[in-house]
Amino acid sequence: MATARKGSVLPIANGNDMKNSNDEPVLIIGGGICGLLAALMFERRGMRSIVYESREDPRIKPWQAGSAFTLGISYRSWVAFERYGILEDIRPHLLPFVGRAVHLPDGTIRRFHVPCSDQTKKLLFFLARELLVKLLLAACESRKIIDIRFNCKLVRIAQSGEITYTDAKGQTRSQMGRFVVGADGAHSKVRESMQFLNFCTIRKAYHEYGYKQINVTPTASGECKFDPSTMLHMYPRSDCLFMFLQNKDQSSCGCCFTTHATFESAKTDEEIIEFWKTRWPDLMTIIPDFLKQWKEAPVTPIAQIQCSQYHFKDKIIILGDAAHAVVPFFGQGANAAAEDVCVLEEFLDQFNGNVQMAFEKMSETRVSSNQALQDMSNSNFDAMKKMSMWPIIKLILEAKLAKVTPTWLFEPLPTIVLYSRTPYDVAEKRAKTQDRVLSALFTGLGIACLAALFKAVCARFPA
Repeated sequence: MATARKGSVLPIANGNDMKNSNDEPVLIIGGGICGLLAALMFERRGMRSIVYESREDPRIKPWQAGSAFTLGISYRSWVAFERYGILEDIRPHLLPFVGRAVHLPDGTIRRFHVPCSDQTKKLLFFLARELLVKLLLAACESRKIIDIRFNCKLVRIAQSGEITYTDAKGQTRSQMGRFVVGADGAHSKVRESMQFLNFCTIRKAYHEYGYKQINVTPTASGECKFDPSTMLHMYPRSDCLFMFLQNKDQSSCGCCFTTHATFESAKTDEEIIEFWKTRWPDLMTIIPDFLKQWKEAPVTPIAQIQCSQYHFKDKIIILGDAAHAVVPFFGQGANAAAEDVCVLEEFLDQFNGNVQMAFEKMSETRVSSNQALQDMSNSNFDAMKKMSMWPIIKLILEAKLAKVTPTWLFEPLPTIVLYSRTPYDVAEKRAKTQDRVLSALFTGLGIACLAALFKAVCARFPA
């Protein structure tokens, strides 16, 4: 029998179809952020759901290394948290983003506090992924029509929408539902099943960079080892990027991004020490157990997923990383997943509960939007791993320009992405247009300055 939460109201399935499809539960594969938010969304609509999670309950046994990654929480997630009644549970654990520091190889630290409005200050936060999952689990368990089952692994999905899975004891079971929601991450079994049923185009690629997660504990007195006035610390080097995000308990979550070949070059104690000494000698003091952590931390690959559509008829829909996993360099992976849930609900409302029409609209609108997010995330990483200050200076200049121009005329890309629900593809197109206008403006100003200088020189030294 599968492991179910206490108070479960749904019986263990034995494969018997229910006579009335309206009595059938929505079957959600994946008990992470996206899957649990989807369960809360369906509960708000009065729809029962079963959440199948292949791993154990993270409150009993923490999930594998890498799952404790600190998340950036922006407006798109904020909307979902508020809509599904969990914002007040999450709010006390949020840590506001107040700036970033770039640590250069020569020891210089450049601190940047990008100006933002009073409104936006309320909407950008950090939160540990593992903590968010636990808060969402608690919220789901308080709803009587949500059933969560751990240690349940999907085997296949039939064209009818019936799923076959193995429970915690390895027994094979089946369950029929209204439809299946795939929220099982970048390595989605739902997506794999949908591909065979739908013959849709799915591209799965791995970024040349992977990452190791390194944690920084607070000092003995409980203080953060980094400057607490700066929430994001970046250590760009020629062949890697180390980033640290602060947590509410004053610990910090660090991720070292580099190529798999570079990771392979630092495996023995001597190689690891030399690797750190030539790149981050100051971090060796801040993280005294860096050697142990580095050797124990697995190299986590970064998958990128592109799908030509997100649904199969009215039977399957994939959301979040299962549909559009992105590199984590724009802080929008979890936010895009939360928005998927909101958008799906909005389309269900728009089409009066017609599942197939809502699913079709999801594919029509979200595929292009999330592809734009992938492009922007990759571009942002290219800028971050370089040691040039220009990308950050550009952000500051754009923020200052935005203060003196109306939003319909100019708005920085991060502001559009982080503080609104503008579709990602619309945001990308607008940013490209603004860049062309700014380039033309600066070119014109440059030409005007040169002309004025030339005129002044001619006046000073007449022929």
